[in-house]
Amino acid sequence: MKPSNSRPSNHSRAGGVKNKPKMKKDTAYKRAQAAYHRIQEERRKEAEDRQKKKEEREKAIEGYMSIKKKMNKALKKRTKKGQPKLNAQVEVLLEKIEKRVVKK
Repeated sequence: MKPSNSRPSNHSRAGGVKNKPKMKKDTAYKRAQAAYHRIQEERRKEAEDRQKKKEEREKAIEGYMSIKKKMNKALKKRTKKGQPKLNAQVEVLLEKIEKRVVKK
């Protein structure tokens, strides 16, 4: 005798194979919609990349211009008689040399 609360085994079914749910194929609309979303995501990423590059470029230019202003201001210094101050020019040259040494 079998206990009454036991489940029937898989062997009692025909063929012993479980029924699998069938995979539904995507319709043309869903495929088109997925392609649209993928393209929109790619475009959004490209726009973000362009924006980041633009900001980096602007930041680099701003840094370069601030250094250039500082150098020009030092080179424009003059005495009361209109002669250039050599002390400022020597400092500018020293900074240039130090930058080259740091790069190498």
